[in-house]
Amino acid sequence: MLHYLFEGRRQESKELQMQELEKKQVEVIAYNQCFGTRLELVREMIEVAKLNPDQSKPVFHFSLSFAHSDAGKLGLQDKIDMVEKLAEKFDFKDHQYVVVAHKDTDHEHLHVRP
Repeated sequence: MLHYLFEGRRQESKELQMQELEKKQVEVIAYNQCFGTRLELVREMIEVAKLNPDQSKPVFHFSLSFAHSDAGKLGLQDKIDMVEKLAEKFDFKDHQYVVVAHKDTDHEHLHVRP
């Protein structure tokens, strides 16, 4: 899942993968209890998942899409505040997560990977 967040869907060639990356316009806007490149985040999240061997599926992901009418109205801090409120509501505020913005569609959206 982190590959998709940072680099888009896997492509058949390096050239196509670079085009996919440019199209995504990836921007990491927040981290919680983790930090780094995609590979560093993968390592950190795997190590933390090992701390709870009873957890069979340690991966969760959701997207937060904004209405077309809200385009450009929300600042960076507004988006971070929304995710922090969701993290509290859905009880993952004390866990690792990364928030990534993609600008590859006609509406603003975020991906949250706890």
